[in-house]
Amino acid sequence: RGLSTQPCLCVAVCYRWCLCVLQYEKVRIYRMDGSYRSVELKHGNNTTVQQIMEGMRLSQETQQYFTIWICSENLHLQLKPYHKPLQHLRIWTEIVTDLTVLDPQREKPQLFLRRDVRLPLEIEKKVEVPLAILILFDEARHCLLKGFFPAPDSKLITLASLLLQIIYGNYESKKHKQGFLNEENLKSIVPISKVKSKAYHWTSRILHEYKALSTSEGVSKEMHHLQRLFLQSCWDIPTYGAAFFTGQVYTKASASNHKVIRVSVGVNTKGLHLMNMETKVPAAAQLASGCFTGGDYRRHFCLQALLISLEYGTFMWQLGHADQYFQIHSRDNKMNFIVHTKQSGLIVKLLMKLSGHMTPTEKGPTDKYAYG
Repeated sequence: RGLSTQPCLCVAVCYRWCLCVLQYEKVRIYRMDGSYRSVELKHGNNTTVQQIMEGMRLSQETQQYFTIWICSENLHLQLKPYHKPLQHLRIWTEIVTDLTVLDPQREKPQLFLRRDVRLPLEIEKKVEVPLAILILFDEARHCLLKGFFPAPDSKLITLASLLLQIIYGNYESKKHKQGFLNEENLKSIVPISKVKSKAYHWTSRILHEYKALSTSEGVSKEMHHLQRLFLQSCWDIPTYGAAFFTGQVYTKASASNHKVIRVSVGVNTKGLHLMNMETKVPAAAQLASGCFTGGDYRRHFCLQALLISLEYGTFMWQLGHADQYFQIHSRDNKMNFIVHTKQSGLIVKLLMKLSGHMTPTEKGPTDKYAYG
C-alpha cells in the first residue's frame, strides 16, 4: 500500500534506452559481393578504421591487403587508419557537396572492406590465403563488370570464360549452348558497356574458351585457384588496383569551340589513367577531332575506354587554383592537359603518396577525407 511505481518506470525507461544503445554497437562492413560482417564498435562513434579492421577477425597476413572504404553510388573514398568511419557516415552529404556536383541526397554511403590502393602489385602477386584471394577476386570482378578494366577483346573473352568456370563449373555441351549466354548471363561475365555492343558477337569465342578451360588437365578446378587465375589475368590491365575519381577534360571540337568529355581518373601504384566516363569507349569523332590542350592525344588512346595511361617518372603534375583542377605534363611527348574536378586535391595527394613524393607522416588539407 502506497508503494511508488517510479522504480518500475525507471527500469522500463532504462531497458528501452539500453536496447537503443545496442542497435549502435555494431556496424556493417560490406564486401564487393554484397555480403557483410557486423563489427562491434568498442568506442562508439569514436571507433577508428584500425579498430574496425581488428574487429574483422582477419589474419595478419590477410589484413595487409585491405582497408575500410566509404562508398556511395558515385563517390568512393579509402579511409585512413585513424579516421572514424561513423563520423564520415554522418557528414557524408557535406563530403559529397565538397567533392562533387552530385545531389548529396541520392548518395547513400556504406562501409566496405576493399583492396588498399597503396598495396604494391608485387606483394599481391604472392597472396596464397584463400580468403584474401576471394576478396580480391570479388573486387576485381566488380571493377571489370562496371567497365573500369579497359582491355583488348581477347583479354575480356578470357576473363569471361574464367568467370563461367567459376560460376557454373565445368562446361556441359547439352547445357552450355549458344543460347545459354543471354543478356542476363552476359551481364555477369562481361563489362556492362560490352553487353549490347559486342558481347553477342563474342558468345561462340567465350564458350570455346570455356570448354577448353574445363577440359584442360593442366588447370586446377579448385575455386581459389581459378580466382587467382582471374586475378593474374587482371594484373597487367593498366587500371588494376586504382582508386577512381571523376572530372572533365575539354577537347577541341572545332577551331572556335570545345567539347567536354566526362572522365574517370584512375590512380594506382603504376601511375595515372584517364577513361571516358560516359561511354567507357572513345567515340570515333573524339578520336578523329579531339585534342587535349597542348598536344595531340590520339596516339595515346589504347585499349577500349582508356584515353591516357602514364607511368610514374614519365609525367609531372601541378595542382590548380583552389584545388579545382590539376594539370598534367608528359615528359616524353610534351603533351599537356588539364582535368577539372573538385577532387583534384585528393588526386594530387594520392599521386604524391604512390609515387614516393610524400612520406606517410606528411598531411595535407584533404586528409580529413581520405587516402593515407
